[in-house]
Amino acid sequence: MHGGTRSPLTALLLAAGFMLPSLPAVTALPNLRIQTLGDSITKGSKSSDGAGYRSRLRNKLTTNSDISVDMVGSLQDGHMADNNHEGHSGEFLAEIANYWQLSIKARPNVVLVHAGSNNMDYGRDIALAPYYMESIIDGIFDKV
Repeated sequence: MHGGTRSPLTALLLAAGFMLPSLPAVTALPNLRIQTLGDSITKGSKSSDGAGYRSRLRNKLTTNSDISVDMVGSLQDGHMADNNHEGHSGEFLAEIANYWQLSIKARPNVVLVHAGSNNMDYGRDIALAPYYMESIIDGIFDKV
């Protein structure tokens, strides 16, 4: 800046700062009801704690925060607090497309889908995989 003039970018940023609306203060973090859906990776098979990514995810969300986390699912596995899940070892997308219904009544507000690895590994229904995933996602959205 020379002689008190501002660059066009600086002027634009200043103008944008004055035009931004005030955002409401967040008073509380949401309570999370997380359904983890998938195959053995979701279950936590062969992981050191038998819970795989689920335990690390829950710990990250609950450590040093006010977030309440309820893991939902019809199965329980792994050495972790609240070890519910919907991870079905060895299953293909055709079966997993029905498993989400087992615990949807718990009204999860977060659904994590990690499925299709078995289809890809064993070359089963690869052409149908996108349709199965679409069915899973559409079914969940219709019920929650």
